[in-house]
Order: sequence, then structure tokens, then C-alpha cells
Amino acid sequence: ALIAVWTYTQNLGFVDGKGKGVYLASLDLKSGALQAGPVVEHGPNATYMCTDAEKRFLYVSNELYEADSVVHTFAISNSTVNHLGTATTKGVAACHLVVDPSAQHVLVANYASGSAAVLARGQDGVLRDPPAAFVEFAHSESTGVVADRQERPHAHHISVHPTAHNQVFVVDLGCDNVRIFSFDAATGALAAKGSFATAPGAGPRHLAIHPVLSVVYVVNELNNTVSVYAYDTASHTATLRQTISTLPDGWTGGSWCAALRLSADNKHLYASNRGHDSIAHFTVAADGLLALVGCTPTEGKCPRDISIIGSWMLVCNQNSHEVASFAINPMSGSLSFTGNKLEIPTPAAVCALT
Repeated sequence: ALIAVWTYTQNLGFVDGKGKGVYLASLDLKSGALQAGPVVEHGPNATYMCTDAEKRFLYVSNELYEADSVVHTFAISNSTVNHLGTATTKGVAACHLVVDPSAQHVLVANYASGSAAVLARGQDGVLRDPPAAFVEFAHSESTGVVADRQERPHAHHISVHPTAHNQVFVVDLGCDNVRIFSFDAATGALAAKGSFATAPGAGPRHLAIHPVLSVVYVVNELNNTVSVYAYDTASHTATLRQTISTLPDGWTGGSWCAALRLSADNKHLYASNRGHDSIAHFTVAADGLLALVGCTPTEGKCPRDISIIGSWMLVCNQNSHEVASFAINPMSGSLSFTGNKLEIPTPAAVCALT
């Protein structure tokens, strides 16, 4: 499988970026081995990306702090990618993006400015300027519980509901909530429908939506937990059912959650711990509630992102400058390090292109 790893290229204080852009590589789906490919240099801090469902196009956000962030469109062709165009997000530090199920738009979360943008896709796959929709959140809504992280809204993740495609979630770390919007796939318009709160100071970062059960999982970066909500698509309301730690009992060191992924069979949930440097593995019960099985060391430092590709999990160990591969046991969901690593400077995230 062709994979892409995007990297930090600048020293931003919270990370000393050493990368050069997007690193292409191959993953052997039989052994989990990784092999380096070419590097695509296209702007600083290419820190998140997504593909369309057919994997014909790659969309890469540049996490910019001195100007509005941008999203690049690339065509995926054989073992490389070709740049097609650039569009602005109108916000600062774009950090997450997703193609909507109708394939008409790409939705983007801007972290530093606390905003969300919807970029229209042309029939050629290229994103259009200016954004079809843009929403900026009020500074007065931030909780300020963790003073240096929650001084203003910080949109860290954006998702479209997997079955109710007219509903969009924006995870706001600065305001300790998940915002709910109605979404018009034809025009890209967003309309606020409310929000649901996490614990004060939890710092929600990413979410995963169970595609069968009416359940939303939220990983909280600042208090190292996953919260489980029952979600009603008709009323746009969520009810907290469970909050569970991502760390083993007795851990007292500093740690901050990052990525959250559901397994393909929806029976396992994984969260990355930066500091404890592990992947927390939960089983998902029939009612959607979680049980912590254990934490697998990531064989590196600061696992910023994880990606499940077939029967393998790839882990971006940001501060040890490597991507590591793990085998996923098809029955138990447990992780086993394959011994395979690929040296890539300050990797931020990874996805499959084929």
C-alpha cells in the first residue's frame, strides 16, 4: 500500500519541526514492513491530510500561524502525487480536515483561530477559493480552565456523521465542548444546532462515531480520558454515559492524548498517549461502552497520530522521528510491534493512499 506521512517543518515551540513536507512510503500488507519513497515539498507544516473515497485525490493542510492556512489538492497517481491547486481556509493553524460523504466539499478545522471552513470541490477534484462557508467561534465561550491551552476557542477536529450526513461535529479543545452543525451538502452551508460539553479542563481533541450504534467517542487531551456519549440525531443532543482513563492505574507522569481510532469491525477503540508513549486499547461492548484492555508501548516518543491500514497500525512517533508498524490481532485486537520502523523527521500524521 502507498502511504503518506506529513511532517512539521518549523520550530513552533510545542514541536521542533525537522521535516520537509509529505513523505511517501510503502507498507507491505503481508509483513508490515515499511519502505521509504519520495518526499513532496509543498509549503511548511503539512500536518494533516485526507483522501476522497476513491483515493484519486489527496488534500493536505498547511498548519500556518503567521497567515491564513491553506489546503493543497494533489492527484494520486501510481506511486506519487501531483499538485493541482491551493485554497485558503481563512483561519489560522488548520489541523484537521475531511471530505464529506457527497464528495462535494472538504471541511477544515482551524485550531489557533477557532474556526471551521467548508471548501467546495470542483468536478476536477480541485478545491475552490474562497470557502463556501466559514464559521468563527466567540472568544467568550472558552473555559480558561487550563490557562495556556483554553484562552480561546480551538477547533481541533471536524467530522461528518457517518449515517446522518447532514450533521457535522467540531471538537473545540478551548471551550471543552463538541459543536453540532447542520450541513447542506449542496451549498456547503453550516448552521449551529447546539453543542455538548466535556468535563471542565478536559480539552477534547478528536472524536470517533460508531457507524451502527448511536454512540460518539471523544478523546480528551488534557485529562487523558475517553468520554462516551449516546447521541440522538433527531434532536442533536448527547448524553454522557461513561468516562474512562487512557492511562494505567498508578501512572503519575505527564501525558496528553492525541489520536482516536475505531477498528474496522467496531469492536476495538485505540487512543494514543503522548508522554506515557503508548496506545490505549479498549474493547467496545454491545452497548458501546468501553473497557481498557491495556497500553502498548509505541517504541518511540510522542505518538501524535495512528492509522489503521488493513491488519496493521502505523504510529507516528513525532519526537523520536519515526513511524512504527504494529500487527493487529484479528481476534483480540491486541497490538504487537513488528520490528519495522521508518525514519521520518517529526511525523505528524499518516494515511493510506491506495
